[in-house]
Amino acid sequence: MTFTAKHISVSINRSAAQVYEFASNPENLPKWAAGLSGSIEKLVEEWLAESPMGTVKVKFAEKNKFGVLDHDVTLSSGTKFYNPMRVF
Repeated sequence: MTFTAKHISVSINRSAAQVYEFASNPENLPKWAAGLSGSIEKLVEEWLAESPMGTVKVKFAEKNKFGVLDHDVTLSSGTKFYNPMRVF
């Protein structure tokens, strides 16, 4: 089964290192992904975000030197969405 991919590119007038540092901090998610999250908090080992779809779990890629900001969003139904994201 194949799915349609949609590539979205945004230019930001900052260095890649500055963008990565900001976007890789889960607490900043509501500032750059307002459509996903109005708020986010860490409970034990999970990040929970309030979204238009209700409370969702967000699991982020480990901090890395490659600009990878991949994250999984899991709905309360258990449906998981993988979101690949890169800073370069």
